[in-house]
Amino acid sequence: MKRILFSVLMVGAFAATFAQNNKVVSAFNYMKYDDELDKAKEAIDAAILHEQTSAKAKTWMYRGHVYAKIAGSELEANKTLHENPVQVAFDSYMKAYTYDTKRIEMSDLNQGLISTIGNITNQGIRDFNDKNYEKASKSFESAIAGSNKFNSTDSLSYFYGAVAFKQIKNTEKAVSYFNKCIEIDFEGAQAYNYLADIYSQSGDTEMYNAVVKAGRAKYPNDDNLLTAEINIALQGDDVDKAIANLDQAIEKAPDNATLYYARGNMYEKLGNQKYEASDKAGAQENFGLAKADYIKSIEIDPNSFDANYNMGALIFNDAVKMMDIINEIKDNTKYSEEKKKADAVFLSSIPYLEKAHALNPADGATMLSLKQLYVRSGDTEKYNAIKAKLEN
Repeated sequence: MKRILFSVLMVGAFAATFAQNNKVVSAFNYMKYDDELDKAKEAIDAAILHEQTSAKAKTWMYRGHVYAKIAGSELEANKTLHENPVQVAFDSYMKAYTYDTKRIEMSDLNQGLISTIGNITNQGIRDFNDKNYEKASKSFESAIAGSNKFNSTDSLSYFYGAVAFKQIKNTEKAVSYFNKCIEIDFEGAQAYNYLADIYSQSGDTEMYNAVVKAGRAKYPNDDNLLTAEINIALQGDDVDKAIANLDQAIEKAPDNATLYYARGNMYEKLGNQKYEASDKAGAQENFGLAKADYIKSIEIDPNSFDANYNMGALIFNDAVKMMDIINEIKDNTKYSEEKKKADAVFLSSIPYLEKAHALNPADGATMLSLKQLYVRSGDTEKYNAIKAKLEN
């Protein structure tokens, strides 16, 4: 009786194994025809769930074939069989490599994966263009993993994947992918610009500065990296570096009012440093260069508040410095003569500061300067008007 029972069990196990293997074969046969891909899918999905066939490379390779066929099918009925058949095909091929591949044609598996890498990359690009960055990032990540299987670097997927990961705030992967683009020199300065932007948004000033510096060294003519380095210099103490970068930027964009204003600001800063170091000649030279740049900025953009205010304030401060010297004069006649000169300088700042006030009526510093100037000019009406604005 036991011997008979054992035989029955053996027959049952064999039948189960045969049945599952038959599902794999059925899937292979069904997938030859577009109108039977639903049956192919049903058969292969069952095969991957059964212990007799789930651990075989052939099962997973055939599953990759079936889903690749579904992805490429033009039949409307097949388009609803799975929401992302390309991804399933890719995952299936990759899983096939994890099992014993001695009993399958490796060229069949390799070709299936290579074709799917191309398809999943194209899908990623479509999703990227449709701003479906979550799905696109997954596709590009898969394409990279597949290419790595053949010791190949998918530069396109690294770049677009990096941008997609940046869009979905996956900073770790975005940084990793952009660094890979930099390593393989793909998309040139763009990779540096994107990477710098990530560090800028995260507030990592040290890494931001390092990326911009490295990018400028490799791509000295890139406008975005030049602008970034200018901003770094403007916020730091390297005035000479800032001026050198601004010189380069102005040479490339001679009609950019902001660049002239920024360089004027640096010349003014340098002039103040010279003045504090008792280098009066150096100070005047740089103040003169600052005025020339502010005037040029205003010529290009008359409605620039910053350029008008800085020009007026620079003239005003020149007059203050003059008065510091004049107040040391003991001779009354000489004092009066020099004071008239200083007063004329003070008053020459009014048009610029009035323009700045018109552009930004709420700026308190501008109104305070104008209040003092109207006292000097004796313009009671304007003095009372600006005084009233300050009090309100």
